[in-house]
Amino acid sequence: MKGSRVKIIFIKMCFFVMIISAVVGEGIIAFAGQDEDVSSLKDEIRQLKEEIKEQSKMYQEKLQAMEKRVGILETEKSGKDELYKFATEARIAAEESEKMALEAMEEAESSADSTEMIYVSDQSPMQQLPYVTKNFEFSGYLRSGFGVNGQGGQQVFFRAPGSVAKYRLGNETETYGELTFINHFNPEPEKAHFNLQVRTALWTPEDKNDSWTTDEVKFGVRESFVQADNFPWAPEMSFWAGQRFYRRRDIHINDFYIFDMSAYGGGVEDINIPIGDTKMAVAYLGGSRDEYEFKDIGKIAKNTLDIRFYDFNVPLGKGTIWLAPSAVKGGKYTTADDDGDEMSGRYDSTAGLALGFIHDHDFANDGYNEITFQYGKGTGSDFSPNVQDPSPTLDDAWRFRFTESNVINPCDHFCMMSDVIYQLDDSGASGDSQMTWISAGMRPVVCFTDHLALAFEAGLDYVDNKPANYDGILYKFTIAPEIRISNKFMGRPVLRVYFTYATWSNGFKGMVGNPVYTDDTAGISAGVQAEAWW
Repeated sequence: MKGSRVKIIFIKMCFFVMIISAVVGEGIIAFAGQDEDVSSLKDEIRQLKEEIKEQSKMYQEKLQAMEKRVGILETEKSGKDELYKFATEARIAAEESEKMALEAMEEAESSADSTEMIYVSDQSPMQQLPYVTKNFEFSGYLRSGFGVNGQGGQQVFFRAPGSVAKYRLGNETETYGELTFINHFNPEPEKAHFNLQVRTALWTPEDKNDSWTTDEVKFGVRESFVQADNFPWAPEMSFWAGQRFYRRRDIHINDFYIFDMSAYGGGVEDINIPIGDTKMAVAYLGGSRDEYEFKDIGKIAKNTLDIRFYDFNVPLGKGTIWLAPSAVKGGKYTTADDDGDEMSGRYDSTAGLALGFIHDHDFANDGYNEITFQYGKGTGSDFSPNVQDPSPTLDDAWRFRFTESNVINPCDHFCMMSDVIYQLDDSGASGDSQMTWISAGMRPVVCFTDHLALAFEAGLDYVDNKPANYDGILYKFTIAPEIRISNKFMGRPVLRVYFTYATWSNGFKGMVGNPVYTDDTAGISAGVQAEAWW
């Protein structure tokens, strides 16, 4: 019995020596000299992994031997108690050693190559194979589903003629997706950072299983730009050039982009202004259209300078001021009509200006309220870098827009988004040249649990189009049970089943829900949809 105790003490000492060796090995890896090269560190990592495997194997063999010994000495109470206590201590020590070895391996991998990231599974380090990736980000957006109309055919959407957007819950008939790829160069904190971003997009009609073989599928590149920052001489400024979604603002429930200056160009952001917390961004943005080509200068081009002052303090929040002068050089152009025959016309040289103000106020629990005012004249009247159609009155055209939108998440069982939009357009022509669009809507969501909810959406759009001589109101209502990833309003992914009912004025008859509801003033649809962003 005395010899057994000596053996037990000897085995304990072996175990504690191995544990101390693992800790010392971790210290060597974590505090390796900065002059060691990446190849040397990686060799040490591979060696450490082999040592971990050998130690684990040794642990398992010794534990099995001790457990066998416990069985032999079960009749000897003192030996049983001693060995049982020691086996428990040894097992705990082995688990701690394995945990420390895993942490050492992670830190060593990070030190060896700062452009690599290790994704560790729930398996033990003896079972897992780390997945290593470069400094790469992948994100995107998707909505897709299937729906039918009240007559049993393919779903149609309901939107007021002349309105720029529609309330989207249960009212989207297409599949749309975006995939964004970002590669980070020089991720080390002390180096200048360069980021490459490419965003692709796919659109296809709903209920078109063979649409990939037709011309109905649209695929394109929505973004392709490089951004650089963290320079010693400008540590907070960011520079970019290429094609970009430039500082967009939108209202989610009707997919309406209030500020959308997306275009090709370049600029600089986050310039510190010595007035409070104010920052400034300046960008040159260009737009063109193939159908207007001038003999002397080639295809038409619109040039816009976007200037923004933002993040300055205002009562109850933060403010943004936006200025965007623009100009188009004109001349005599040639283009083709619908039959392919060449035709000519004149596009007068035109300039314009857009300006705006944004008030942002943050609520608790990821909520917010946003108020915007915009005014534009001439080439700035569409609030975008796009080239408008030629018009002898484009110089006199103008637009005013006001919006208010908010998101609230006041408790675990309720969240909501709502909005109000007022827009007045004037084409600049003599006589009745104005069109008014007023929109208001809300989407409350009742959350029974974190993942089960019931969403409602109600929206109205009023349009008075004097040049086209029509006016009316469209109402749309949707109810949608949902399976959600969270109880926050913007929580995605979400799976939903929906039922939608819409009704509209006689003034819109023949212009809503075509071709199913051409002769009606009401319609319904139902279906299923998934929506996600990541």
